[in-house]
Amino acid sequence: MKSYLRFLSRNKLYTAIEVVGLSLALAFLIVLGSVLIDKSQVNDNIKDKDRIYSLVTTGGGSMIGHYGKVGSFLPQIPLVEEWCRFHPGRQVKVSTEKGDSLIVSPMEVTSNFFDFFGIGLVHGDEQQALKINGKEAPMKAAGMESFMASGPRETAPLEQKGNVVLSKHLAEAFFPDEHPIGKSISLHAEWDIRGIYTITGIAEETG
Repeated sequence: MKSYLRFLSRNKLYTAIEVVGLSLALAFLIVLGSVLIDKSQVNDNIKDKDRIYSLVTTGGGSMIGHYGKVGSFLPQIPLVEEWCRFHPGRQVKVSTEKGDSLIVSPMEVTSNFFDFFGIGLVHGDEQQALKINGKEAPMKAAGMESFMASGPRETAPLEQKGNVVLSKHLAEAFFPDEHPIGKSISLHAEWDIRGIYTITGIAEETG
């Protein structure tokens, strides 16, 4: 050991290369380990994650999708025990009754979304929060008209659309000193989701 240390002290360039190499290798292992751990924990919070499959459609670059039509054929497939439909939207401006606003990315989902993925609500009922008068709110298939809304639609009066569940951090951002359940927010979108929504639930953070 002493002879090796003496060798290193006499060969400073070699020592520097060894130290840098070992440092880079260790840093790489730490990063790789962190990535592998994160990957292994993806969707750990979702119940029955090993039994859930994603049905996607491709349109060759077209903006037309068919997420609104799955309800007509999935119930006819015996192997499908339950299904949930969701459609992530583009960023839109969302405002409160007081005029406070933020840019958010809303997601249109069927009313069983929270129960299907095992996401609890801090406030509200997972079974009823997204229903209107106890019934499933309709979801339209995404078509060209939804994505090619023109100027007049952007300035049209906002109409009452339905219910909405906010994430906990968004609820705190909009209503830091108030209870948000029962209050309204407005989505200033250019397509079908444009309108006024009543807050019926606050979702847990899923990480």
